Amino acid sequence: PSDRVFALATAGIARPLLPVDQPRNHRMAGLVAASRSADGIATLSTALLDADEAVAAVAVVLLETSVDPKATAALMDALKAANPDRQANLLEALANRGDASALPAIAPLISGTNVPVRIAALRAIGLLGGPDAVAMLVPAAQSPGDLTAATARESLVRLRGDAAAAALRAGASTGDAASRAFHLSLLASRADPAVRDLLFQAAGDASPQVRRVGWAALADQPAAADYPRILGLLAAATEPADIAGAEKAAFKAGSLIENAAARVQPVAAAIQAAPPAAAASLARLLGLFGGPEAIVPLREAAARDATRDAAVRALCAWNGPEVIDDLQTLATTSANTTHKALALRGLQRLAAKDKTPLDARLRILREMPKVTQDPALLEAAEQTRKTLDPSARLESAMPSGFALAAYLDCGTAETQAGRKGGATLMLTQGQAYSFPAPETTPASVATVAFGTTVSFKLEGLVPGRRYYFGFSWWDADSGGRRQSIRMSGGAKPQWVTVLPATEPLAYLAGKPTWAQALLPVEATAADGGIVNVEFVKEAGPNAVVSEAWLLEET
Repeated sequence: PSDRVFALATAGIARPLLPVDQPRNHRMAGLVAASRSADGIATLSTALLDADEAVAAVAVVLLETSVDPKATAALMDALKAANPDRQANLLEALANRGDASALPAIAPLISGTNVPVRIAALRAIGLLGGPDAVAMLVPAAQSPGDLTAATARESLVRLRGDAAAAALRAGASTGDAASRAFHLSLLASRADPAVRDLLFQAAGDASPQVRRVGWAALADQPAAADYPRILGLLAAATEPADIAGAEKAAFKAGSLIENAAARVQPVAAAIQAAPPAAAASLARLLGLFGGPEAIVPLREAAARDATRDAAVRALCAWNGPEVIDDLQTLATTSANTTHKALALRGLQRLAAKDKTPLDARLRILREMPKVTQDPALLEAAEQTRKTLDPSARLESAMPSGFALAAYLDCGTAETQAGRKGGATLMLTQGQAYSFPAPETTPASVATVAFGTTVSFKLEGLVPGRRYYFGFSWWDADSGGRRQSIRMSGGAKPQWVTVLPATEPLAYLAGKPTWAQALLPVEATAADGGIVNVEFVKEAGPNAVVSEAWLLEET
């Protein structure tokens, strides 16, 4: 009874507000009240065709959200008499209601002449349809140049339910190549896990069109578990399009495998028996994967005729210093002028990359005369070396008859320098720190090793040969530092102070700055070719050392 009273009350409120001579906002408010009355659906149905577009739009929204099942029928009836603009709104409302009973009224509109209405109808079918909708949507989706084709395809992808998926799978397995490829692409877009076997079947199909879709789908939806299967197909492929598609899919799937050996070893094994074109693709994969596990099989591939070009190109595009020797050899000995040029370009690229370790960059630049005689390239390499190499500025202050044997930038992770079998320099005690510094200050000076004591060990010194120990230091934060230097020979130090307490700075134009100095090292005093050097804090927070180097008599 209370509901009945409420319905009568709302009807009473609505009735005087609805006539066409009432203001628009009154009429819209009347529709809201009428929607709660006993004859609300009938009132809203009439309003769907009202001359006032705004009033009709309110009626559409109220019926779309109504819980009364009769609202669907009201919207369907209005479709027959509504103009195209209103038909599109009505179709959207029916789609949003989610009531599949509206499909018989919607289906005919997908073949009409009004594009917005056709698009709205296709979208509605995608939301409401089942397996029968596949047959309705496929022709529209396959119409070339049709403005509604994309919407039809979206609706096919959107269709839900096992029966709809089964209908699409059936279409991917039967019919001509174009039809199978189309259905397969739909299944791939739906990300249906049940179609993996279909995708692999497609990758081996007799039709190039179907194979192309299969490979593209396997690459777009990679799975680590597919990797061995994809590699097997790639190793047996002979057509360029198949090789390209399989290579992309293999890279995507292999990249999901965390264990580098598990990723690379199957590729290296497959190269051996693969046809030439497929073997070249597998060599490219090694280059794409990179890492220490790939370098050896890639070098082996570079030595074989069938895979040489692909492997050389991969080596020339490598991102690590492991290939410096390979590229230098290629640049100097290869009979292939393209490979020589690519190798030289690869060396230049590695030398220019910030991520390449500094010692590797400097090696490339120093050894550039081995690989080219081009004056412009050599001059550019030397200028770059002088810019990058902190030790390059030491050359102008180097005593005659001496050469740099070892250099350490003390604020970096590097703690040892020098040639194997020759004199070496090692930082044995000190923590790293970087001072804020002007751009004009070398980065190697602003980074320091610090501590109460900063210690170094010189090894491999030859008795009778002269050496200098060089260093730079800087009281960059004006901490009032004073520090001394002492040396000793052998494993059991007996210290001798070689520089008393001194401020670690110099003065330039009356302003304090960093300083560098050389101290002679008596190799004859070394025990077993070893000399220890210590920087000792005498005042201030700690002792600091920016750089250390060892000069050896030539």
